[in-house]
Amino acid sequence: MEHGVEALRDLFRTVARDMGLFDKSEATCCGVTTAQNRTILELGYGGTVSLLDLAERLGVDKSTMSRTVDHLVRARLVERRQDSENRRYIKVSLSEQGEAIFREIDGKLSRYYEAILSAIPEEKREQVQQSALLLADAMERVTCCESCDE
Repeated sequence: MEHGVEALRDLFRTVARDMGLFDKSEATCCGVTTAQNRTILELGYGGTVSLLDLAERLGVDKSTMSRTVDHLVRARLVERRQDSENRRYIKVSLSEQGEAIFREIDGKLSRYYEAILSAIPEEKREQVQQSALLLADAMERVTCCESCDE
């Protein structure tokens, strides 16, 4: 089991590094930071959401999310407004300009993942996708803090 754990850690380190390099190259080509890129993608896929929900989805604290959204509002990529039902909540959504950036980033991501899938032998693609689903499910059920408290 120990060798399997080390192999999994090495694999994830490589994947995370490669994905991080992709994030950085995509962020600079669209004129936004990696954090702004992630925010734009989350809003593009999820639509209007409260600032607090957005922070939770992205795994950052509210003040960090607020600063990121502030930059995007100043860049006219995101619109911010008070929730009509609860004035303490701030709702955020992509502006028309933000939607255009989202489509650009999303298109590049689609081409990137298409290239990755094409590099996998056709007879193995379904197996890889099923394994990725199993892995994603396991990662949702186990947090780092829970496993480190032993």
